[in-house]
Amino acid sequence: TFQGITINTSGNSPNTDGIDLVGTNCLVQNCIINDGDDNIALGSSSSSAICTSILVTNCTFGTGHGVSIGSNTADGVSDLTVINCTFNGTDYGIRMKSDDSTSGGSGEGLIAAGAGTLTRASCVKPPVLEQPHTPAGAASATAAR
Repeated sequence: TFQGITINTSGNSPNTDGIDLVGTNCLVQNCIINDGDDNIALGSSSSSAICTSILVTNCTFGTGHGVSIGSNTADGVSDLTVINCTFNGTDYGIRMKSDDSTSGGSGEGLIAAGAGTLTRASCVKPPVLEQPHTPAGAASATAAR
């Protein structure tokens, strides 16, 4: 459980994920996260790292890429719910990205929101599914929107 934490790093500092989350029955609530990479990154390159039954609720996300599934998803990500959150100044809000070399597993039971539960006050880009994921500075990837 992550509850009531505040993370503030510079928006232009690379590779500064707020929370890298892998686990089962995880709760992230009442947090404020601003950073230079993924506000929350879900998944792992390890095929034995389970990422399932995750609730993100009542959080405020500022600078950063938002809640990102991947790019490492070797054992999949399932049963993710993101509700009652605000994205203000965030790049995407919700993003699914997949890297060819460390991806796999499945994505099941992914719930971005119920009606009226996510607020995108000022996101630069719409939610995105990015396959393959290309890190900044590398050759560009084709994003499906």
